Amino acid sequence: MNGKTFSYGQIFPGRTVLVFVPHEDDEINVAGALMYGLRQEGYRVICAFAANGDRSYLAETRITEALRSLQTLGIPAEDAVFLGYPDGGLDAARCVFMHGCEGVLTVDGRSETYGIEGNPDFCMTLHGHHRPYTWQGFLDDVQDLLLQYQPDSIIGVDFDSHPDHRMCSIALETVIGELMNRKGNTWHPLVLKAFAYNTGFESVKDFYADNLISTVFNRARILDEALSTDNPVLEWDRRLRLPVPPACREPLLWDNVIFQACRAHLSQRAMLRADRIINGDEVFWLRRTDNLLFEGHVAASSGNSRYLHDFRMLNTRDIVPKHDVRMEDCLWVPDADDPEKVCRCTFDGPRHIEAVSFYGNPNGTGRITRGCLTFSSGYVCEVPALCPFGRETPVAIPPQDHVEWVEFRVLEIEGEEAGLSEWEMFARKETPLKILHILADGNFAYEWHVPRGAPGPEISAYTSGITGEICWYWDGVSCALADIQARCAAGITELHTLRVEAEGLVSEACLLPLTAGQRMRRRWAMRADHLRVWWEKQRIKPAHHRLRELKRKQNARKES
Repeated sequence: MNGKTFSYGQIFPGRTVLVFVPHEDDEINVAGALMYGLRQEGYRVICAFAANGDRSYLAETRITEALRSLQTLGIPAEDAVFLGYPDGGLDAARCVFMHGCEGVLTVDGRSETYGIEGNPDFCMTLHGHHRPYTWQGFLDDVQDLLLQYQPDSIIGVDFDSHPDHRMCSIALETVIGELMNRKGNTWHPLVLKAFAYNTGFESVKDFYADNLISTVFNRARILDEALSTDNPVLEWDRRLRLPVPPACREPLLWDNVIFQACRAHLSQRAMLRADRIINGDEVFWLRRTDNLLFEGHVAASSGNSRYLHDFRMLNTRDIVPKHDVRMEDCLWVPDADDPEKVCRCTFDGPRHIEAVSFYGNPNGTGRITRGCLTFSSGYVCEVPALCPFGRETPVAIPPQDHVEWVEFRVLEIEGEEAGLSEWEMFARKETPLKILHILADGNFAYEWHVPRGAPGPEISAYTSGITGEICWYWDGVSCALADIQARCAAGITELHTLRVEAEGLVSEACLLPLTAGQRMRRRWAMRADHLRVWWEKQRIKPAHHRLRELKRKQNARKES
């Protein structure tokens, strides 16, 4: 049985990863275990924070906490970057996205980015001056950040319920789109987006279950019950699931490296959220940057064709509403009186194309119900009704060679604003990302505890990018998955090792039966751990209160 177990090298090209988040502590919510795992494998991880977190606390407090937390995850201080913008707040009253276009925003007497002694803001470090508080200034800083580090991979927060998170998601996609569309661009980083709240900070308290379960989306806090995530375009069932390192799945909070990283964020009392953040996997959504439209000339018979390839799935003018956010400035919509209703991508040389996808109106107010796709090679196919809420609609095509142009024609629509938020074409259908992992009752399995003699879990495999045969082994002996299911159903009375192989990849897990005494000792250990965390919560209350007082006194001095 030859193969290799999971390595982040299977996913992340090169050796440099940039994590871009809004606030100090969002780095853990979005990618805490991932950052730790990448550092364990020798990657350089640069963590960039958009805001100073200075709404309720001093910037000195939040920045110092972030540096301490990153150190726990193995990231040195020189790889922490602070853009130095104000914490916008839940009402976005201090947010440059909402107010920066009207001129320079002033917050707490400041109108430009700032850092602290020893950690100046990014613009000052790079250019020797601060950046004015404007939306364009923020975009310029994000662009400088990407150009300065040229990361092989980018991890960013997606469009969840906090205005600052939405601002960062829109900014990152806007800048990536501008860079990808530059003539002669050869930089195509891996881009993964993730949520900070409903899969992390505001997720469910599930750490002290009998087994460490995988990430779930907190349905109680979802912004729209008709959707499976806070972003209408992203589907939960299409998430990319990554394993987490052993130190990030220790069964007791106090021993878990993610809990210890959370402890550093005293102002946010982030350790009290660790039981929501820590899971058996971390989830992301892939955004491909090898779209061939970036290399072509895109034009349309009417409407704004730029929206077809600007990399932004979502955009809005108002990031404040929690529900029913109206997406604007993100759709190519042909004019109602346009007899053609067509868009075309023309290349400067022949291309090979294997995959085409369309994304429609994320507002759900209208959609294209029938279209026609024509290739210069002579191939023509019908495009079915696009998926609702702007979700991906892949169009199956045979591989096309020597393609000089591709044309899409709208034939039928329903509702209002029936258009496209993005049009994608790729030279290869499959992504090079390959993941294989054993699942127990749908959760990533490592060491799965079962009451002795009780039926075991339902075993299956999570695969991403795997198209070949999957081979199963029970205690080193090849067998069918159905046989494994039958053995689990018959009851687990001794330790068993499961192994799955596919395309040179290997995943292993063990089924560990526990006696009543062992289960009781395990539960007492968890209760003791829970008590220790509770005591730590009581201990930090005065220190947490003092941090709030520092900010209050600073505000009082400014007012006087």
